[in-house]
Amino acid sequence: MKFRVLLIEDSIKIQELVNQTLKSVAVVDGFDSVAPALEAIRKQEYDACLVDLSLGASSGFEFIHELRQNNMVQDMPVCVLSADSTIESKEKAFELGATDYLVKPFEPKELEIRLRRLVLRDDSVSVRLNSELTFRMTLYGLQIIDEKEGRKIEFSQTEERILSFLMCYEGRVCSRQEIIKKLWPQGDGLSERLIDRHISAIKNKVDELGPRIRSIRGVGYIFDRVHTSAG
Repeated sequence: MKFRVLLIEDSIKIQELVNQTLKSVAVVDGFDSVAPALEAIRKQEYDACLVDLSLGASSGFEFIHELRQNNMVQDMPVCVLSADSTIESKEKAFELGATDYLVKPFEPKELEIRLRRLVLRDDSVSVRLNSELTFRMTLYGLQIIDEKEGRKIEFSQTEERILSFLMCYEGRVCSRQEIIKKLWPQGDGLSERLIDRHISAIKNKVDELGPRIRSIRGVGYIFDRVHTSAG
């Protein structure tokens, strides 16, 4: 059975992306402003809500506030989708009652993972990498759990984004330019050399434990769950 998701987003392209991303797990009702979305909630029960913060005449903040004042839907999970990555914006969203906050541009697979976590009311989503390692995505970031040694492997925010991206495309070669364009479409001063440095830092943390990021000369990088004889 598919989830029923309410999406409030004034960008048609983002609406189409969300619909395409979630089509196998959810029915998405999309709206470009707050008023019709609130009207829809009065008529239809939803499992979760995805809301942009910049909605022209109104804002996602207003929607979250209105939603939490309604006793009928106080417990509905709300995930903010926003290009605003400032701590002030995140703090305000959570204070108003948001459940999660995903910064644009986001990796489509991550949106699906987070939606499943929200709807199923789980604090984290875990993926077993091998007999000793577990990849875990939580509200607070990405971790790899080394169960043999009983320790958590932590990553910087940039390392998290790159590793999550490579894991979503496990088994496929991703070029440096693809990583930059998908994760930082505005550029943000990132260079291929800087991508190499971050990936080197990730490799130092995970390669000896099993999962492996291989460098494909002249092309890019590929993520494997286990070591292979190549590379």
